[in-house]
Amino acid sequence: TLNEKIEERNEELLKLRKKTTTTVQVLTHLKEKLQFVQADNQLLKVELAELEAELSTHRDALTKAKHDRDTLRSENLRLRGEAGLIGNNDLLRDFDRRKKDIASMQVTVESLKQRHKSLRESILDINARGLGATGHSDFA
Repeated sequence: TLNEKIEERNEELLKLRKKTTTTVQVLTHLKEKLQFVQADNQLLKVELAELEAELSTHRDALTKAKHDRDTLRSENLRLRGEAGLIGNNDLLRDFDRRKKDIASMQVTVESLKQRHKSLRESILDINARGLGATGHSDFA
């Protein structure tokens, strides 16, 4: 029975050695994996720093682009205000129509002035002839 106990102890010892060997292998594997993950983490930190620098550059460019856009927008509004009719087709058509109407009315006014002048001359001529006959005139 002593031999049986020794044999049982040897079997338990063998089991514990196997378990220890397995545990050491697992621990070694975990250490290797930890080193790999740490190296990968370092690479990712470097990549993150590069991406953050790129992001900062893009943010600065975006801020500048927005400022330029706002400047151009206000310049555009100012120029539209100064341009008046340019770019507003309805106002341009109305302006052209009124310009033609004014030109037509100026021709009519000149024609009426000529007619007025002609009628005044006729009246004066008639009055002059009438004065010669009667001696006085109510027109003049």
